[in-house]
Amino acid sequence: MNCPLPSQESCICDPGYILSAGEYRCVPPVGCGCYHSGRYRQAGETFWHGEECQFLCVCDGITGNVHCTPSSCSEVEVCHVLDGEYGCHPRPHARCSASGDPHYMSFDKSYFDFQGTCRYVLATVCNDTTGLPHFQVDARNEAWHGLPVSITVEIFVNVSGHLVHMSRDMNRWFTVEVIKHYR
Repeated sequence: MNCPLPSQESCICDPGYILSAGEYRCVPPVGCGCYHSGRYRQAGETFWHGEECQFLCVCDGITGNVHCTPSSCSEVEVCHVLDGEYGCHPRPHARCSASGDPHYMSFDKSYFDFQGTCRYVLATVCNDTTGLPHFQVDARNEAWHGLPVSITVEIFVNVSGHLVHMSRDMNRWFTVEVIKHYR
C-alpha cells in the first residue's frame, strides 16, 4: 500500500514492505532511501559532502543511514555545483590564440584581427579565486615594412615569477630566453 498524501501521519505497508523516507510509498527493505542534510537520497546513491568535497557518501538502502568516508577531488577536478549537482567535476578550461598578422581567438571563441603596434596583455589571472598560479602572456607587435599590417615580434610568458621571452630576429627566427625573477 502507498500513502496518498505526505501530510498523513500514519501509513501501514503490506508485510515485507516498509515506508520509504521522503517518498511516502512502501518499498522492499533494500529500496529505502536516506535523509541527509535535509535532502532525500535514493538507496545506493553516492554523493559528495563538505565545503570542499571532503567526504564521499553513500545511502545504505537497508538501514536508511548515510555512510561518509574522507575523500577529495583529484588534481584535474574542482569541487563546485555543475548542472545542479554538487561534487567533483573536471576543471573548466578554455583556449585563446594569436597567430599570423595578428589573428586572435579569445577564450569565448570570438575571432578578430587587430593591427595595433604596442605591447598587449593576451591572457592573465584576473583574481585569486580561480586557484590558478599567477600568469600573464603579453605580445608586442610592430608595423610590417610600413604597411597598415602589424606582426608579432615578441612574446612574454610570466608564470609565478618565471619569465620566458621569445623575440623575432631579422632572419625571421625566434630567440627564446628564460629568466627567473626571485621575490
